[in-house]
Amino acid sequence: DFYPRLHSVLVYPGTYFAQTTRYLGSGIMEERQESRIGEAWPHGTVVLAWDAVRAGASDPDVGTNVVLHEFAHLLDYEDGQTNGAPLLDAGESRSARKSRHASWARVLNAEFEKLRAKAQKGEEVFLRVYGATNPAEFFAVATESFFEWPHEMKANSPELYEQLKGFYRQDPVLWSPAGGENVNVRSLLDRGAAKYAGGDLVGALGDYTNAIELKPDYAYAHLGRGCVKRAQGDLDGALADYDKAIALNPDEAATYVHRGWVKRALGDLAGAMSDFTRAIEIDPSRAAAYCNRGEARQANGDPDGALADYDKAIELNPQYLAAYKRRGHLRYNLQRFTEALFDFRKESEFSGSLCYADCRIWIVRARLGEWETATEELRTCLENVPAEKRDDWKSTIARFLTGQMTELDFFKADQSFEDKKDKRQRCEAWFYAGTKRLIDGDKATAMAYLEKCLAADKKVLGGYQSAAEAELTFLGAAIS
Repeated sequence: DFYPRLHSVLVYPGTYFAQTTRYLGSGIMEERQESRIGEAWPHGTVVLAWDAVRAGASDPDVGTNVVLHEFAHLLDYEDGQTNGAPLLDAGESRSARKSRHASWARVLNAEFEKLRAKAQKGEEVFLRVYGATNPAEFFAVATESFFEWPHEMKANSPELYEQLKGFYRQDPVLWSPAGGENVNVRSLLDRGAAKYAGGDLVGALGDYTNAIELKPDYAYAHLGRGCVKRAQGDLDGALADYDKAIALNPDEAATYVHRGWVKRALGDLAGAMSDFTRAIEIDPSRAAAYCNRGEARQANGDPDGALADYDKAIELNPQYLAAYKRRGHLRYNLQRFTEALFDFRKESEFSGSLCYADCRIWIVRARLGEWETATEELRTCLENVPAEKRDDWKSTIARFLTGQMTELDFFKADQSFEDKKDKRQRCEAWFYAGTKRLIDGDKATAMAYLEKCLAADKKVLGGYQSAAEAELTFLGAAIS
């Protein structure tokens, strides 16, 4: 029995979300969601995302395999802790075990530190840089490479290969074809992904481009570069990369979701909905495809279709913050305030600290006749904001709504509106001031403010503008 602790394997259709908590200091805890494709629990459960399992099994060139990774963690747990030092052969003599443990610790610690040093310098590595996180992740990542790219490991780290060969009692070099250039491609993709996550878009773009030059027919390299170009604002370039990725691999649902988003941003609603629908056809469990198609349907004047898609996204992933947010906004626009309140509360719950949803909760409750309790609730949220964030824009909105700031001071809160961020704040300011006027019974001023919100650059903040447009429609109908 190689896995005596294993009791169950839980498989999700795709990427799933886990609620995590971290300590921010001053007695404040922050709860947030983390997307995951796999994890192993010490009591004997392994959790896997099926799309990641399929991707790792179908494309060994990538050198990653979530199944190998998580089951390595489970082996590491056998001695009651996960530290990159699993139980070694218990059948050996005491002196032999002592010698083997010393050899294991020497080799794996040296390789771990070598990977950390190279990762910090941005140098090419044959192991995934995620292995530099800690010794436990190093062991799991090394296990992946041992079975997926044994030739590269034996050439780059022969001592590490020998340690894993002895532990697993396998010699994959004997039955695995040589990898050739793949190690360079994988290290470039891995480094590009790390740079992208760290905000180094120029560096990420260079790594993905170099990977494409080495292996131009690799769809995931084009997908990765497309995401970088999208983040840089080069939507046409991103579209071209997504097109190429789809031509190389027409069955990857994630690429259609990304391309659909770009088409939506370029104003091609029909094309966006077509891509989101195709993603759903490939992978009916992909919540992001439903959520994004819902937004496109909403923009296309189909609120019922949009609500159906948001409902499905939440059914697939009950912790999907974006789906609650978008559904809440649409329900608010339709003046289905009680239902909107439910969604805004979910969004607030997942965000953990003061967020825009808390301000929307105040508005909805005030419009439902709960002004005093709404104000008390929002003031409590403000009191829990860390001192260093009490002057940010969200806190400013909350102070205005709760009567701690005059309308004039609210409009003066930001003196310049030249850049995108300031335009966003101005659009929001007109929305919140106009809605507060409406709650106070001043419909004429409310309409004037909401019209100014609607007149802002439509690329700045469509969500508030759609709310302003819906409100003006209702107000116009009421007046007539």
